[in-house]
Amino acid sequence: QLTAPMAGADERVESLVKAGALPLLVAALHSHAYASLPLAQSAVCAARNLLAREDAVGQARRQGVCDIMLPVELVRAMQAHPADAVVQLSGCIAFKHIATSTSDTDTKAVWRKEAVVDANALPALVSAMGLVGEGSAGVSEQAARALATIVAGTDKLGLARKEKAYDAHAIPALVVAMRGHASLPNNQEACCYALRNICFGTGDRPNVQRKSEAVECGALAAAVLAMSTHSESAGMQAAGCARARRE
Repeated sequence: QLTAPMAGADERVESLVKAGALPLLVAALHSHAYASLPLAQSAVCAARNLLAREDAVGQARRQGVCDIMLPVELVRAMQAHPADAVVQLSGCIAFKHIATSTSDTDTKAVWRKEAVVDANALPALVSAMGLVGEGSAGVSEQAARALATIVAGTDKLGLARKEKAYDAHAIPALVVAMRGHASLPNNQEACCYALRNICFGTGDRPNVQRKSEAVECGALAAAVLAMSTHSESAGMQAAGCARARRE
């Protein structure tokens, strides 16, 4: 509760971090996340909130959690509780925070993205998109946003991350998510951006394969439907156009 976003949250969170909360959080997840759903919920939510800060202090914090293996423990918690929307949602948001960069030349963010991929976050995010029932729409949206953030990049490492997302079957999962939540513009927008980032690249064989799979899975049709259904949403229109440009 001390990490929840409210008045004075930054000061409380900073006090917790200085007191050593992050290593304790990782240790708690490592020791008890599989056996205890309430602990997993609390710990993953706390991780999400602790990583939300966007300034230089927040970026340093995101860097630090990779050094203490938080991405690995987040994946383990998500794998342990695949049907729990709280764990899945908070895990997706935490991964998005960790992978977010401040600029195209943010080399530290590239390292964090690689750490997230090495922790097997991509399959975990794809699995989260398959959640059904209450809360599934929010999980699907945040999983798509995390995927889009992690695979962004056009250097050699960025292209390799796109290929790993392809290997994790992210493309069909994103299309299924769009079909399953067609009435929600934010979900459609997030999925379009994720598809765009995965399919972006040169004309080499792996990139052609990714684009071909997107077409075969119905990504273009889903994007066109989303643009038609949500014509009032500027964000959705931009995402849909961006998706179409990558074909």
